[in-house]
Amino acid sequence: MLNFFIYVSILFTLISLLMLVRIFMRRKQLLVKPSIWFIIFFHIQVQWSSTFYAEEIFNKLSSPYVFFFFTQIFPIIFLISVQVFYKKEVKNINNILGRFDYQINSRQLDKILKILAVFSAIIIVFYLFNVPLSKTGLYAIWKGDDALAATQAREDSLKLTSASVRYTYVFFNKFLALAIVVILAQRMFYYFKSKNRKKAFSQIGLILLTAMLASLSGARSHGAFVLLAAAIGVIFLLRFNINFLRLFIVGLAMLFLPVYLQIHKFGKPITVDNVLTGYQEILLRRTLKIPMETGLSWVDYVEKNGYWGLRGVSFLSGLSGDTPVEVANFMMNRSPDANLSVDTGLMNTSFVFSYYCYVGPISILIIPLLVIGLDLSLKLIQRLNPCLVLPAIVTTSMSCINLDSTEYQSIFLSYGFLTGLVFYAILNKRLKKAKLKPIASEIVPQ
Repeated sequence: MLNFFIYVSILFTLISLLMLVRIFMRRKQLLVKPSIWFIIFFHIQVQWSSTFYAEEIFNKLSSPYVFFFFTQIFPIIFLISVQVFYKKEVKNINNILGRFDYQINSRQLDKILKILAVFSAIIIVFYLFNVPLSKTGLYAIWKGDDALAATQAREDSLKLTSASVRYTYVFFNKFLALAIVVILAQRMFYYFKSKNRKKAFSQIGLILLTAMLASLSGARSHGAFVLLAAAIGVIFLLRFNINFLRLFIVGLAMLFLPVYLQIHKFGKPITVDNVLTGYQEILLRRTLKIPMETGLSWVDYVEKNGYWGLRGVSFLSGLSGDTPVEVANFMMNRSPDANLSVDTGLMNTSFVFSYYCYVGPISILIIPLLVIGLDLSLKLIQRLNPCLVLPAIVTTSMSCINLDSTEYQSIFLSYGFLTGLVFYAILNKRLKKAKLKPIASEIVPQ
């Protein structure tokens, strides 16, 4: 039975891979859909991981095929549904992006960038006014004295601050920073295209600065997500005509910043061995194992102890009549890694697993509908000023990528999905209608 479980896991993973390859080769227009970015990362981080660790899953769970359904069958259901709905919106947005060089002028881009920068500066100053730089998680990591102290500083610099400080800074690192680097990536792209390398590298410097500011709390993943947003923006500008080897090398280069901070956190010197260990931690463990492993831990717990019910759902716990439970914190404190974390640490997991752990098999009907619902955002995005379309596509997609390790409702406020769309809608009203002139002629001297 174990061999069958392993072989069928490999089969379904390869089917999903082939479906994704077909989309990349023949239906690239679907990549404007935020939901597909969740599917892509779920495939990489969870489906492949569950195949690599199929033996561990089979031996740990009494009903491994429940977990198999979520990790192997759901991705195929998602990949079928993403090709069926919102075809008109997908066509409209691709038409806007297809005329991108001729619809957007630099003055509007500059105006958007200035507005985003002003909001960001206010938030950063407000954050540092309440959390001195010497008390931030990033500073603790930079000192490299004590890894646990750095973890504690990261928790304190956000969770123990006032709600206004916490939510405004989260709005910056989950939305504003991403929107900023997409525009900077646009400028960088056109500067490189016109061989103005000095200005192109200045945009890269601003992107790295934005990533550092997004990591002030000490959460290195925030900076990595900012860099990923810039990379996805460039990929859209290249119309997905990319050299995957070059993309892999650039990706490794982008990850050096979080790797460097990881090494510094533990007070180690920058050596080849430590750098390789850092990449192994971030790429193999944090990226490819932990998203699956947390889901496995959650499902294993409810197999042995029963479903949590509504008391585990933060926004519905009051309806249960029972004492609410912070399940992610409970799971973290009972995990083998609890001694490496702090009491307020969280073992977040994908809503695909957590919703099952809350309400059981009924979640099988709910989850696909929620994934389809993500693309309702396209109805608003297609109506935005062309200047805002690419930032909106990338920021909503980045919010959805987080669904590999967080709950569905969390992305709407905490990860900037809904708040970002509202921000774009307000900003849209303030922009004049885009002029039909090449962006390159305005951003870059000819």
